[in-house]
Amino acid sequence: MTDEEFTEIATKALEKIGVSDKNQFRLDIHNSTKQKHIHFIVNRIDISGKCTVKSHDVGRRFGEAVREVCKEKGLLTDVEIGIQKKAEMLKNLKETLKSAKNFDELIFKMKERGFEIQLSKNVKDGVSGMRIVMEKDKNPNTDRIYKAGYKLSEITSKLKIADIKAILNENRAKKLDNETVFSENSNQENSGNVQKNDSVISEVGKAIEEFLKPTYTSNSDDELLKKRRENQDNNKK
Repeated sequence: MTDEEFTEIATKALEKIGVSDKNQFRLDIHNSTKQKHIHFIVNRIDISGKCTVKSHDVGRRFGEAVREVCKEKGLLTDVEIGIQKKAEMLKNLKETLKSAKNFDELIFKMKERGFEIQLSKNVKDGVSGMRIVMEKDKNPNTDRIYKAGYKLSEITSKLKIADIKAILNENRAKKLDNETVFSENSNQENSGNVQKNDSVISEVGKAIEEFLKPTYTSNSDDELLKKRRENQDNNKK
């Protein structure tokens, strides 16, 4: 958005709360943060001495006036942008909770998605609250009067920190169950392999034992062998 467009929006919004060309005001456009913004000073008393701007709820009324001007110009308001950001935060949080097993994993996985998780803790409950900040909205070079991002309660009323703790515990328990089943299956498979190996070794042992057994011949077989040898000797002579 150009400086001229910014000036036009601010001027029209000021007109909606009672500022006219008879009032003194000054606008300053700043680029000190990631979002271009305007600071302004307005004299509520016009040049004729009349108070044209009521002080009651002036901040709220000016915010509403800015949103009206934005809608007239077809621009997204801060409220609409906030709704979009909250929806994106909740979507990514739910996706991450499908696999995270503790808060450290949750923080790491959300950071990979472009979000920073800030946890608040107390002695009684441990982790007691959460704030989610878009990494692209962070500006380490400028101190902010208000915190960036949104608290979990501002993002959704259907998911509380206690629910997140329960989900993380359930994911951790499922992982342990899967590891136990895998270990049992591995043990059964190894046991079966040992039994098969023992059976093969036993069969081989029996074959070797059978092969090494001494063989015996009868007396008649011995006489026959003697005669054959005598005949072979006579033939040689």
